[in-house]
Amino acid sequence: MKAELHHKHSEHAEAIELLKKAVELEPDQNDGKRAYLAVALSWAAQDTVQAHFRHMSEEHRELLLNAVSLFEPLEINLPAIQSDHISLEITNNVCAALLLLGEKERARTIVGLSLQRHPLADGLLRIRIGQLAEQNDLSAIRKLTDAHLSELPPILLAQLAEISGNAGELEWHDLVMQEVEAKMHLDKRLEELRAFRALAMSLAGDVEQGLQFARVYVETHPTQMMGQVILAQILQHSGDIETASGEAKKCVGLINDESSRADVIQVAELLYQLKAFVDAVPLYERLVSNPGADTLTWRLLICLLQGDMRAKVRKVLERLSSHVRAQPEFRRIECNLARRTSDWMRMKDLLLLDIAENPDSCDVALGYIGALYQLGESETLKDFLSKDTVFKDSSPENEYEYAKHQIFGGFEQLGMRRIYRLYRNNPSSTKLASYFAALSLMCKNWGALLNAGGANQGSAFELRSGSEVWWVAVEQEGLSAQGGWPEFVETRSPIATALSECQVGDSISISRGFANQTCEIISKTSLIGFAHRKAHEQLKASPLPQGPVWTVSLDSLVNSIKMSNADALKNIQESQMESSIRAYKEARLPLCTLAKGVSVDLISLLVDWKNYNESLMVSSGTPLEINEELNVLKVRSNRYVFDLFTISELVRHDAFDAAVKALGKPLVPASLRAYILQLLHAENSPHTAYRALSRREQIPGIVDPYLGHRKSFLAKLLRVVDMNCELTPVYGPEQLTADQLELSEVLDESNTDIFYLCLERGSVLVSEDFNMRLLAKQVGVKYVLGIQPILMGLRDAGAISDRKYTDAIGRKINDGHYFVNVSARDLLSWANIDRKKVSCLVSTGLKAFQNQHVDFNSVLRVFCEFLVAVSKDSPVVVVARYVELAHASLSSNLQPTGKKVLRQKLGELLQIIYGKGGRKLPVNQRRLFGEFFNKNA
Repeated sequence: MKAELHHKHSEHAEAIELLKKAVELEPDQNDGKRAYLAVALSWAAQDTVQAHFRHMSEEHRELLLNAVSLFEPLEINLPAIQSDHISLEITNNVCAALLLLGEKERARTIVGLSLQRHPLADGLLRIRIGQLAEQNDLSAIRKLTDAHLSELPPILLAQLAEISGNAGELEWHDLVMQEVEAKMHLDKRLEELRAFRALAMSLAGDVEQGLQFARVYVETHPTQMMGQVILAQILQHSGDIETASGEAKKCVGLINDESSRADVIQVAELLYQLKAFVDAVPLYERLVSNPGADTLTWRLLICLLQGDMRAKVRKVLERLSSHVRAQPEFRRIECNLARRTSDWMRMKDLLLLDIAENPDSCDVALGYIGALYQLGESETLKDFLSKDTVFKDSSPENEYEYAKHQIFGGFEQLGMRRIYRLYRNNPSSTKLASYFAALSLMCKNWGALLNAGGANQGSAFELRSGSEVWWVAVEQEGLSAQGGWPEFVETRSPIATALSECQVGDSISISRGFANQTCEIISKTSLIGFAHRKAHEQLKASPLPQGPVWTVSLDSLVNSIKMSNADALKNIQESQMESSIRAYKEARLPLCTLAKGVSVDLISLLVDWKNYNESLMVSSGTPLEINEELNVLKVRSNRYVFDLFTISELVRHDAFDAAVKALGKPLVPASLRAYILQLLHAENSPHTAYRALSRREQIPGIVDPYLGHRKSFLAKLLRVVDMNCELTPVYGPEQLTADQLELSEVLDESNTDIFYLCLERGSVLVSEDFNMRLLAKQVGVKYVLGIQPILMGLRDAGAISDRKYTDAIGRKINDGHYFVNVSARDLLSWANIDRKKVSCLVSTGLKAFQNQHVDFNSVLRVFCEFLVAVSKDSPVVVVARYVELAHASLSSNLQPTGKKVLRQKLGELLQIIYGKGGRKLPVNQRRLFGEFFNKNA
C-alpha cells in the first residue's frame, strides 16, 4: 500500500525501494514482482517521446533489467500465468520493457505468441502493428485490424491513421478516420490526425491536391505543428527541397520554451530528413538528457558531426559508458570524429576493432589504410595490402580506391586482379572499363602484367587462319561462372588443352564448329592484357564518358589514353582563374578559398602567382598594423598557430628554425600535415603531379634554393612539420557562432582547422595571407600577425642576418606579394648587391609605394633616407635613375599641387647632397636630374 501511494504521488524512487523489499520477502509471489515491473516501467517511460526512442538514464535501465529478470525465463513463465487479467498486464509490461531495453526481436517474438491468447490487447497490438509497418507489410496490418476497427481503442486507431497516411493508402486512411471521428471527436489529437490526409493524398499520386489540403490546414491551424511538418514533408517528397526547407524553418519558429516534446521531436526529425543538421542540433539537445545507447543520442551525435561541432561530439561521447561506446554504431561515430580531427592513431585503433568484426567491409579497410598512411606505418600498410581480400557488397568506387592503394603500395598484380574480377563479372559496364584503363596507367611494371602464363593460369591467344583473326581466352579456375566475354573458353575444354603448351608462332589444329581448323598463334597475353584491350574497345565505342578515363585510341595499349579529368581541370582552371582572381581581390577571399575554387593546391598557387599579374595581399602596409603585431610578439605566454602559407614562406627564406627558437613550437593541425602528404603523393603520380605554368626568373643576387624543386620543397615542409611543430587533433570551441559554423564552406579542411585550433586554444594565428587574418578577426580569433614582424624581430635579435632578411623581403616583392613593408635599410641592402647598376629589387620596392593607402610622409621619409645613403657609394647615373623611379611611384596618386610639393622636397634633398643647383656635379651629370635642380636653383 505504501509503495502504491508513493507511486501515485510520482515518488518513484521511494516506491521502488519498498517494492524491492517486498520481492525479497516474498520472491515467489507475483503481486510484488508485478508492481515492481509496473513502477519501474512507469518511471522509465514517464516521458513518452524519450521512451519511444529508448532514451533513459542508466538507473532506469538497470531497474528495468532487474524487473524483467524477475520473470525469467519469459518464454516459459509468461504463458504459465493462469489469470488472463494478470497475464495480459505482465505480458504488456514485459514487452514494453524489452522494447525500451533494445531487445526488439525478443519482444516481438513474445508478442506473436501472446496475441493468440489476447488477440485485441492494446499494448501487444501496438507492438505487432509497429513491427509490420517497419516491414512495410501493410496487407498484414489490415488483415489483423480491418475487421475489428470498431472494437479498437483510440490509441490504436491513431496509430493506424498515421501508418495509412504515411503509406499513401488514401482509401484505408479514410476508412480508419471514420472510426477516429466517431471515437475521438472530443480528443485534441483528432485535429492532428486529420492533417495526415494531405500526406496520404500526395503519396497516393495527387500531389497538388495534397499540397492544397495541407496549405488550407496550416492557414486554419497556424500554431499546430503537425500540419506544418506534413506540408514540409509533402514538398520534400515532391522534390522541392528549397521550399520544404523554408517550411521547416517556419516549424522551428513555432518552437518555444512551452512547446511539448512531441512537437520538438517532429521538427527535429523533419530537419534531420532535410539534412539541416545544424538547425536540428538544439532540438535534439533539448531532448537528450541522459546520453546512452538510444536513437535520440545517436541522432544528436550525427547532427553534431555533420555540423562539424567536434567539441560537442567529444563531450557527448565522454558521457557515454564504455559499453555503449563499444557498440558498432557509436564506435563508427567516434571513428568519424577521429577522422574529422585528424586523430589518426585513435582512428586506427577504432578501425582495428571494426576490422576484427567486419573483415570483409571495404569501407572499414579503406579507412584503416588511410590511417596507416597518415601515421607512416608503411610495413603494416604493405602487409595489409598484400592480402587479396574479397570484400562483401562493396561498391565499384570502393574497389577502385582499394585497388589504387594496392598498386601504389607495389602490389600491381593484386590491384589489377581486383578490378579485373569486377570488370569481368560486369563486362558491359563502361564505368568499370574506365576504372580498369585508369588503373593500368598507374602501373609502373605494366609489361610484366601482360606476360601470359600457361593456359591453365589464364591467358589469351590471338589466332589467325588465312585472312581471319580472332581471340581465344582461357579463363582462370575459381572465378564466377557468370560474366566474362564471348572469347572465353573453359580451362578443361579441348581448345584450352590444345593451347596449353603453345607459344607465339606455333601452328595448331583446333575444333571450330563441326570441323578442325589449322591456325597460327600470332600473339599471346595475360587475361589482364586481354581485359585491357576490351576496355579500350569499349571506351572508344562509348558515346557517353563515365569514370576517370574515357578518350581512347588503340594505337597503343598504354600510352594512348588521355586523362579526361586532368584535361578538363586544366581548361577549367584557365577559364576560371581570371574571374576568380578578380573575386579574390574584390571580396578579399583567403588564398586557400581561391585555390579551392579553381581546384589548385595552395603551394602551386603561390609558385605560379607571378603569372597572374595581380598583387597577393600579405599586409596592409600601415605602421599601426606592424606595431600591433610587434606588440603581440612581446607577450611571452602566447602560443602560435602556423598555417601552410606561413610555414612555406619561413622554410623558403630559411628562417623556420630561428622562428621556432624565438616563438616556441608552433601548433599545427594534423590535417595540415595530411594535406602536405597528399601533395607529395600526387607528385609521385605521373598523372597528378604539378607542372609549373612557367619558371620564375631568378632574382639577381638572391638565391632561392627551392626554385623549380617542388618535390624537395614539399619533403622539407613535411620534415619541419614533423620535427619542429606540435601536431594536434583539432576539436574547436564547444560553442560555435554562425560565422564559425560557415568556415568549412569557405575554407578547405586544414585552414578550417587552423581557425578552430586558434579558437580552441586561445592562440595567435600566424598567417602570411592578409585576407585570412581579416577573416580570423571576424570569426573571433583575438590576435593575428604575418611573418614580416617575426622576421624583423629575428633580424634585430641577431637570429638571422640582415642579408637574409632583405633577401626574404626581396623574394616576396619579386613574387608579387603586396604590401610588404619596405625600409630604407632594405632598399640600401638591395642597391648594394651591385652598386654600379640600378637594382631591380629597388625598382620593384619603389613601385610598391604607389598604393593609395600608403602614408605619403612615411614613404617619402624612407626614400629620402635611402637616397642619402645610396648617393655615397653609387654612381650619379644610378642615383638619378632611383630619383626618377621614386618620383614616378610617389606622385602616381597625387594631385598637381601635391606633385609640385614632392618635386620641391626631392630637389631640396638633392641640393643637400650635391650642393645648390647641383654645383658639386659636372654639368653632364647635373643634367641627369633634369628639372629637379633647375626649379630649385
